[in-house]
Amino acid sequence: MAYWLKIEFERNQYVVDLDQINAFICHPQGKIDFYLPHTSVLIVINYHNRPDDYYEIISYLNQITNHSLMGNWLKFLYERKEYIIDLNRLGSFCYSKQGKISFWLPGITTPLIITQEADNQTYAKILNFIERKTGQSLT
Repeated sequence: MAYWLKIEFERNQYVVDLDQINAFICHPQGKIDFYLPHTSVLIVINYHNRPDDYYEIISYLNQITNHSLMGNWLKFLYERKEYIIDLNRLGSFCYSKQGKISFWLPGITTPLIITQEADNQTYAKILNFIERKTGQSLT
């Protein structure tokens, strides 16, 4: 089911189906980033400039992370930002001999790297997801 939101950003108006977004990045300063689907266009919603849009997205994020039957949404802290991603929409994972799990978000060329020491809970959830989804064990 589509969740359409009209957003004003950089003098343009966008109508975006939030259900098509696969990752959101929430910054501690009251800012949310996400890439438009199938593009490299980064949308940045700032609480101070667009409070209505900001709260609409926060409400949506609470809904999908707490009540979603579709998708495997994972919420975790990484480099002082909160990432909310749908693991179902990631296309690859890398497991290194040092026990690091890496993956790439659409639109971002630098991988996110999760270690058991830094975030045991997120690490375990990702490994569990990979095994359930692919039947492959990485450990």
